[in-house]
Amino acid sequence: RTAKSLAANNYSIPLISFSWDSNTPLNKDGWEIAKNIARDNGQKLAQFIIDFKNKCKDTEIRLIAHSLAAVVNSTLVTISNNQTLDNNVDNNSNFNIKSVHLLGAAMDRNVAASNTTFGKSIENVVDNFYNLRNPEDNMLEYVYRYLENRDAYLLKKN
Repeated sequence: RTAKSLAANNYSIPLISFSWDSNTPLNKDGWEIAKNIARDNGQKLAQFIIDFKNKCKDTEIRLIAHSLAAVVNSTLVTISNNQTLDNNVDNNSNFNIKSVHLLGAAMDRNVAASNTTFGKSIENVVDNFYNLRNPEDNMLEYVYRYLENRDAYLLKKN
C-alpha cells in the first residue's frame, strides 16, 4: 500500500520494507509483549540502517512507520548511541535520518521531549520528525489511554 501511494505521487526512489512478528494477544499482556518485540527489532533495524549507510553514504534515509512506535524509538536511540556514529554526528557529518513519519503512532505524550533519551536521539540524527494522527482516532484516544494510563500525542519537528 505504501509503495502504491508513493508511486501515485511520482516518488520513484527505491523502497525497503521492514517488518517483524508482532502477532500478540489483544490484551494488556500482549501489548507489553508487542512493545518488547518492537524494541528488540528496532535494534535490528538500526543495524541495517548503519550497514546500509556505510555502503551507500550519499543515500537519504526516510522512515515511515505506523501504530507501535517503539520500533522507531529503539532504532533512533540505537543509532544515536552507536559509538562510531557519535563522532560523526558531533562533526556534523552526513549521517542522519532525513525524515521520520509516524502514522497514528501509539506514543506517549512526553516521550519525545528534548530531555528524554528518544528526544535527544531525534535531535541527534533526524532532520524532520512527524507524528501524524487523527485526533478522532479511537485507538489512540481510548485504547492507548486504557493500556498506558496516559495520552498519545502529536509532534512535529523540522
